Amino acid sequence: MKRIAAIVLLGLVMAGPLQATRSDRVDTLITEARTALSAGDYQGALGSLLDAESTLGFANPVILHLRITAQQMPLEAGNYRYLDLREQRGNCAIYMHEFGVNHPADAISPDISRICATLKSYPREALEVVRANLEARRYTAALDDLAALEKFGGAWSEPQALLKIRALEQALAVERNPERKQALRREVDDYLERVSAGQDQPLPADLAYVRALAGGD
Repeated sequence: MKRIAAIVLLGLVMAGPLQATRSDRVDTLITEARTALSAGDYQGALGSLLDAESTLGFANPVILHLRITAQQMPLEAGNYRYLDLREQRGNCAIYMHEFGVNHPADAISPDISRICATLKSYPREALEVVRANLEARRYTAALDDLAALEKFGGAWSEPQALLKIRALEQALAVERNPERKQALRREVDDYLERVSAGQDQPLPADLAYVRALAGGD
């Protein structure tokens, strides 16, 4: 019995320094994140915050506050993707619920309230985000989102396929890359083949647009 008590006591003694080390590590990472944010390096800040959350085992209010602040930087610069918006909305929902409802004594930051309120002005659906990026000539962000959607799987979608064709056309106009040209040709051929097979009924103007691309060089 004395031996068991000694082992338990030894474990408690050893756990103290380990917890202190973990706390020090988290504090260091949070400081690194703040420094990165001050320098406008939101990606560096997010990397430090991810390490801090992994070290701590969960996202505390400070980590979540800084993450929302960091993820908002590209959004306000007009450089956003659907998955970025979805994650930011999730962060805001967690922050508002955990620290505004469950813990009313913890004051909600006015800055975070402002950030979360601005998310209402962004498109909610994935294809709406892709369209917005294409209208702003941000074809790279559009293609990234479309690639992510393809990984999710699901049935072929004529609107999604059409957006990919438009994104590849934008990319080709800027990059003049043979690989982009081949990719565009594949998407155009696949689109026309599926439409001819009756998989969907595109608008006449959209069909004419794709057929014009197929007839080009």
